Amino acid sequence: MEPPSSPASASPCDEAGLYQHLVDAHCHIHEDLDFSPACWATLDRLQTRHLAVMGWRESNWDHLERLLESPWNGRQDTLASPSTARPGHIGGQTALTAPTNDTDALAVHGRILPGFGLHPWATEPTVAQGPQGDRILCPPSSDPITPFVLPVELQAVLDAMPWLGRLRRLLERYPQAIVGEIGLDRLAVDLSTQKLYDYPCQTLVFVRQWDLAIEYGRPVSVHCVKAADPLYKWVRERVQTYRRTLKQRKQRRAHPDGPAARENEDLTDPVPVRVMMHSYSGSVDILRQILKLPGGYGRRFYFSFSATINARSPQTNARMAAVPLDRLLIETDVCDPAEVDHNMLTIARRMAQVKELPLDQMVKQLRLNSAEFFRVADPTPT
Repeated sequence: MEPPSSPASASPCDEAGLYQHLVDAHCHIHEDLDFSPACWATLDRLQTRHLAVMGWRESNWDHLERLLESPWNGRQDTLASPSTARPGHIGGQTALTAPTNDTDALAVHGRILPGFGLHPWATEPTVAQGPQGDRILCPPSSDPITPFVLPVELQAVLDAMPWLGRLRRLLERYPQAIVGEIGLDRLAVDLSTQKLYDYPCQTLVFVRQWDLAIEYGRPVSVHCVKAADPLYKWVRERVQTYRRTLKQRKQRRAHPDGPAARENEDLTDPVPVRVMMHSYSGSVDILRQILKLPGGYGRRFYFSFSATINARSPQTNARMAAVPLDRLLIETDVCDPAEVDHNMLTIARRMAQVKELPLDQMVKQLRLNSAEFFRVADPTPT
């Protein structure tokens, strides 16, 4: 008798049928495209159905736009359409039925799910090129920048920079676009200076993009390296302040003879509609604290994992295990399209093993999670 297969096992034929369900939640396949015939041939060999491609610096947003507008983005000729696929057989093995309840969220926009944003590695050089950038990068010693505190005058400086105006226009042009890749990195070094990237500058640009995502009702993809704790504390403070203000307003309404309520004040949601912690590398404790954010805000957070970034960490399995099944995503974070398919199945297998699920069931759940995360309800600012 043959030993029973593990929950995550699948034959090569089974795996061939899984690709039409896979969604790479974070990659950069536009980064090095030269749009030559060989480039298109490589893209044509991609089997992973949907790819969330993150434009992380202004200089590669054009590449992403070109890929978005290409005929390839709308092509489904090598894959069964989600709206028409039916149970079938691949190499004698039963293939998964393509989901029909996520077509609006995923299939209607083609294969590419775009993101536009400014990565922490790109913030310092981009701000330096903008008008009055030195007010952020070289503040007077008597008035240093406090991380995550964006005063009105410095927000005005950022708002006047060309990159932010362009980001707004891209979000308006592409209603399916999320804001990303944005984030914080306290470890990476600028190779041109051999110094750590300016962290206070990162936080201000991050806050501005976070708020822009809230304004436009878009999800965000967050790069967070050695910064999960300060990020969590900042989000927690925003949520607590918001909830406290709501409570005060309700109390004022309940006592009409009390101090006049300032009901015409804007009260902005503290967290974007959904937040992906991409290739999450923070502690399990912080992960759990994020998920416990009050008022249901913890449920807005998704945690994504990749073979390229997370595979070598001994904590990866514990991190995956701590995330609820419906808040998991997988990704590759690669630039080379030829590396996508292998990396997607590698991380899907590992996640299935951690969650003790058959691989096909894990993939189906991940697709449902992706459909929910990338769902965009309103393309216009609120």
